[in-house]
Amino acid sequence: MTENSGNNEDQLVKKQELLKKEIISKDYDPNKFLQFCLYQKENGDDMNNWTYDELKECVERFIEGEESEKLKKEKSEKNNLENNKEKNTIISNENFNETKNESNDSNKEINKTNDTIEKEENFIKKKIHEISCKTLKKSLLNNKDIKVTIKNPKTNEKLLSSSYVTYEVFTEPICWSVRRRYSDFLLLRHLLCKYYPKKLIPPLPEKKVGNKRFQQQFIESRMHFLQLFMNDIVKNEEFKANEALIVFLNFNDHPQFEKKMKELNNYTPSLNFDDIQTLSGKLNILDNDYASDKYFTTIGNFCKSQKNLFNKLNISLKSYCENISLACQSLEEISKSFEELFELNAGIEIKDEVPKTYNILSFFFKECKQMMSKENEIIHLKIKRFFKLQKLINNSFLEIVEQRENLKQKYIVENNKLYAKKEKLYSIKDINKWEIIDIDKTDKPRLLRDKDYAFQHICKKDSLNVDNIYKNLAYANYMIFIEFENIVNINIKSYVDNVKEIAKQIYPYFNNRMTLWEKLNSYI
Repeated sequence: MTENSGNNEDQLVKKQELLKKEIISKDYDPNKFLQFCLYQKENGDDMNNWTYDELKECVERFIEGEESEKLKKEKSEKNNLENNKEKNTIISNENFNETKNESNDSNKEINKTNDTIEKEENFIKKKIHEISCKTLKKSLLNNKDIKVTIKNPKTNEKLLSSSYVTYEVFTEPICWSVRRRYSDFLLLRHLLCKYYPKKLIPPLPEKKVGNKRFQQQFIESRMHFLQLFMNDIVKNEEFKANEALIVFLNFNDHPQFEKKMKELNNYTPSLNFDDIQTLSGKLNILDNDYASDKYFTTIGNFCKSQKNLFNKLNISLKSYCENISLACQSLEEISKSFEELFELNAGIEIKDEVPKTYNILSFFFKECKQMMSKENEIIHLKIKRFFKLQKLINNSFLEIVEQRENLKQKYIVENNKLYAKKEKLYSIKDINKWEIIDIDKTDKPRLLRDKDYAFQHICKKDSLNVDNIYKNLAYANYMIFIEFENIVNINIKSYVDNVKEIAKQIYPYFNNRMTLWEKLNSYI
């Protein structure tokens, strides 16, 4: 290694330490700092393009600007607070002279609560804008109360290929009936994800292999999740307008069904924001600023943490159910042992109380085993299955959160590249190389003297592409916000309903167990 390269490495480490100390450790937004660097110098996001002293001056200018902005914000909030206090004082003097101090305190608490709600819950809603888009053509399923039932599982035995299970998919009130295998449901979900990348598509459990998938208990569990999947799909009017759903529900001839689904899968939906279609011809977008971006980061971290907790919960519930099953086996063995002791003692001339006691104990442990087995079945079906669904929903939501994050990173990269390209072209001062569309419609002298005006026209085609990415990001912002609200609202009800159902089903067994103990006490 040469002496010069060693110095370069030392400088790089020194610059990294400067950024860690002054930007990261002081909680300034790194992305905002990078954007600031690009405004200061071409390719300013590359640390090698700065000397240490230049970078230090850049950091100082950035911090000075951030602190100035912070002071302005604090001053604005202080003014608002003083205005609120003044307003509350006027109201208090006019209407509540006798309880002036108490009223002022009350108004302050109300304002404080309203401010909290506005900042923590409603700050995003104020930034949502409704815009026009293309109108989606309706299908014959729209505006109908559709009910889809999954029933009549049938195992198809194959000699030269793998066996599989099919399910009848019955659609009311139009009486469509088709048979579909699990992979067909997966393909339908894949197509909906493809056509609606910013919507939360209802989840399906992972595909299983092996003989377990032919067991009755597994088939029933799978039908349960397929039923939930179809219930959620047919509740959505836009999904009901999608051709893939019509084909899935209606094409009885399987080769024709497979051919049509393959055609739909080969089609690539447009990524152009202007091609988005909705039934109403309108959609909502949410501009991406620091406040809303912080919200989406929090949501992403929440989903990742929840995913880990659901995994942990699944392991614990599985262990619990397995341990209860082992306990039931032990209770069965205890019951049989007392039964054998009863038979053994009944064959000899001893007091009746001894075999009678063994007989009672055998019955007691047998009953305990049956009750515990039933409780375990309820817990397995109602709790373990319920939280498996919550995990699947969380994972599906995390998919669109991660897609939104990828979109955001793509926008940052492309926007930075575009800005650097415009800076470079503007420095050349050759309008003919600026890639301006309809240059005759621009004010050419102004292009050279007004940088902001020039930047509106330089690389117009690239600018439109970046703008398209931003609009898609703004649409993804809104969809994540609204889908998260929907999940929370649905989960509140489903959690309550599930707990009520568990309590309703398990409660009689607890009563029976107490009665059984009382009987045992009275007999012995």
